[in-house]
Amino acid sequence: MIMERLDRPIRHAKITRDMTVSQLVSSLSGAAFGAGRLCEAVDIYRDMVSDRECTKFFGLAGAMVPAGMRQIVSDMIRDEEINILVSTGANLVHDIIESIGLHHYKGTDTADDVELKHSSINRIYDVFLPEEHFAGLEEKLQPIFRELPDKLSISEFLSHIGGKVDDDNSILKSAYDMGIPVYCPAIQDSIIGLQAWLYRQTNPLNVDVFADMKGLIDRCYEAKRSGVFIVGGGVPKNFIL
Repeated sequence: MIMERLDRPIRHAKITRDMTVSQLVSSLSGAAFGAGRLCEAVDIYRDMVSDRECTKFFGLAGAMVPAGMRQIVSDMIRDEEINILVSTGANLVHDIIESIGLHHYKGTDTADDVELKHSSINRIYDVFLPEEHFAGLEEKLQPIFRELPDKLSISEFLSHIGGKVDDDNSILKSAYDMGIPVYCPAIQDSIIGLQAWLYRQTNPLNVDVFADMKGLIDRCYEAKRSGVFIVGGGVPKNFIL
């Protein structure tokens, strides 16, 4: 096995004028380390998205929406490159914030956090988010909660929210339009979960946190083939794998 590897000399990548991103990645096919693995990953992903019988899972963790990756995920859903989305609650919170016309701002990770606190500004690494945006989120969510059925799963809960979002660039809205389930097994660990808890103090709301297990398992067994694209790790990765 080791000796067989000596039949594969490293092919050194070459960058040329006007080459495309695809050509650049292809030129890395004979390289090693991260470069070679990037090319291998692209080949696997290309096979996955082009396979009509492949069920495509997407795990979304980390602060990807605040960092500016929201549109990419939304487009992937509408382009049918995602069949099942599993996300952290935080990314969905920030998706809704953007959908109501509020924004995240490019700041700096070296800012004085005490000064930011006094200015009512949240910091997500080098992204700034005014505290008042969470008040805007509350104004959006609370009326939606009043329209929910008495009992539903987390994915149904998120689908109802997505149906009330008026922004085609939204992840939740795109998932709703395309009939893509959005699973968020740790939704309590987010401002959406906090707002739902606040609503429950005076109103009926029964979200079954176990109900989505059957739907996910059924989809796994029904899939002829499956592929996974994982951004970050954490709960979404564990829930998928």
